[in-house]
Amino acid sequence: MVSILIALNNKIYRVLKIAIMIFLPAMSILVFAQVVARHLGISLAWSEELSKYFFSWLTYLGAAVVYRSGGHVAVMSLVNSIKKRWLKKSVLIIGHVLVLIFVWIAAFLAATLVLRFYNNGLTSVNIPFIKMAYVFLQVPIANFCIGIFALEKILVEVFDYDIKHNSMMTKKNCKEEGAS
Repeated sequence: MVSILIALNNKIYRVLKIAIMIFLPAMSILVFAQVVARHLGISLAWSEELSKYFFSWLTYLGAAVVYRSGGHVAVMSLVNSIKKRWLKKSVLIIGHVLVLIFVWIAAFLAATLVLRFYNNGLTSVNIPFIKMAYVFLQVPIANFCIGIFALEKILVEVFDYDIKHNSMMTKKNCKEEGAS
């Protein structure tokens, strides 16, 4: 079960990174075009708005990517100071469970808001063919992804799963890794 979730998360992680690799240069090109257009006395109001949407998508999708890779700021000095392995694992699991609960509640609430925007037909001010529901879809998508990444981290800790070797940790493996 853990290996299936890890395989699924690897695919999601790859898709998120590809989306980021598309949004970042697209946003940069739009901002550059806006600067050039202003020097030429041309107004590209839509490009500014679209670049803001790309930036917002980048932020949320990037948060999911960084969470999976373990790059978010955390108080690891507290966790690392815990000597007992079971207590350290418990603290990590509790932290990931809290993240899971928070982001899935946020994803659910954001999804209801996105549906409301979609049903109301609310569109962007300067780009009327873009529904605001698509702009705000970033919140439930990113939070859902963070949630399944948190679920992966919980299961890895609970079942002593060794991602590097794609197997469950045994007592022998734990001793070799210096984890006991």
